[in-house]
Amino acid sequence: MWALSNLTPPDNDHAGGNHEETFHLWGDRKRRSETLCSWGDNALLKGDIELAERLFIQADVYDPRNGYAEDRLRCVDEERKEPGASLALKRRHFDFLYAPTLRGLSTELSSLLPLHPEVFSVSKTELDLALEHHSESLLLAKYQGRILNRRPDLKAGLVQHAFIADQLAGPEIAERLSKVTSRRLFVHGVRDPIQLTISDFNLELVARYCGAYTFRGVYPATPFGQRNFSLAGFRMRTSAKRALYRLRGLTERTSAFREHPRFPLDRSVLEGRLDEALSRARHFAVGSCYARHFDEWLPIDLERQSRHVVNRLFEIIGVDASFEHPAFRVSEGTSLHRLMVQNQLNVGVQRLGLGFAERSMYSNTFRMSELFTLGSDNQLSALGITHHPLCITVCRDQWRSLPRDVCIRLVETDSVRNFCDSILIPAWLDGYARWKSVTQKYLIQELQPRDIEQLRVRIGADLEQFLKRHPLFERAWPSAIALIGR
Repeated sequence: MWALSNLTPPDNDHAGGNHEETFHLWGDRKRRSETLCSWGDNALLKGDIELAERLFIQADVYDPRNGYAEDRLRCVDEERKEPGASLALKRRHFDFLYAPTLRGLSTELSSLLPLHPEVFSVSKTELDLALEHHSESLLLAKYQGRILNRRPDLKAGLVQHAFIADQLAGPEIAERLSKVTSRRLFVHGVRDPIQLTISDFNLELVARYCGAYTFRGVYPATPFGQRNFSLAGFRMRTSAKRALYRLRGLTERTSAFREHPRFPLDRSVLEGRLDEALSRARHFAVGSCYARHFDEWLPIDLERQSRHVVNRLFEIIGVDASFEHPAFRVSEGTSLHRLMVQNQLNVGVQRLGLGFAERSMYSNTFRMSELFTLGSDNQLSALGITHHPLCITVCRDQWRSLPRDVCIRLVETDSVRNFCDSILIPAWLDGYARWKSVTQKYLIQELQPRDIEQLRVRIGADLEQFLKRHPLFERAWPSAIALIGR
């Protein structure tokens, strides 16, 4: 359980530190909470219960005294239990399907698309489960009653992540998905074949072998995911030197329970992983498989451009493409993000971690809310983490299980923030630095000439067919033209 000895309410609305600064930050949290409640109401009007829940939980984290957020969460729970009305006279299907060849930002787009007031998107996890259990017709019926038949003004779609037809699953997947859509629009996420190969090699190497995104597989003396910490007795006046000593002591005491590092990797593992990656970029095979069941096959280039890919996707599906949101400024699709969200400290009954500020709260894949936003930090800058502010994250489900008075005290006192400054962040930075130093030598930045030749042999014919069907990509991917020898 949480140790409550330090969690006393602030005197005169002042929880330590500079009074004016604390008052300003607390006032800002209350305003943010009210804004998120308003957004949550809009999500409910749209019928998007999952997005509404994320917004109301974040509103509650920002201001646990906000009774409206707590009441709306109870309404969300009740709404989830009620089946949507069937409106039997209408049989509307989903308007579009987004599916990538591979490494196609599905996690990111699944979270970002529903932020648009004119768009609804089924989460990638829910779609994955429906495809796995052959229940996509039930998925359609669920959202026909809740959204599709009720909100003809919305563009509603599916974002596919797993079971890509003719890539990681059989071709029948494309036909099954066409039966729950209008069959009008298939948006195909594609990337420069060389960049896709490099991305697939690095991501899968990290996911399978390099500690599976967790530090303990690389550096066994790490406190993440192993030890339960307590806030009891923790004091703000701990010096930086003392904090480092405490951290070292914590890791030393728990090192006996760690698994052994799985490094160095055998050369055969690296060669096998590259051999798989060289055959992944089969854009024509995947796209033409879906195109047999859809009226329009519209590829979208996922390489970073001046406009965010989500804005380009808005334009394709026919909604206001100028819509902007703070969450569009940072990606979930990076190793850094995965390392942050998958390395958390157990503190009593709660897990605390790091994430991207103004981004973690919106994710429908990683169930976390943002407890505190961090300022600039020289240690973070030294590791190259400078492009976006970080935040302390808290697990949504665990937050909701805490008593209300505990939630209030956690937010209104400095105990958690001080713990994070002295323990969580140093532990994460130490683990990240070690993880990076161990794994960096295995990741690739460019393909060697012999690898490019192998790529040409594996996908050259497929790429040429794709470029004939979609010649605009000849200008976008000059390396692809060289790959097929034009």
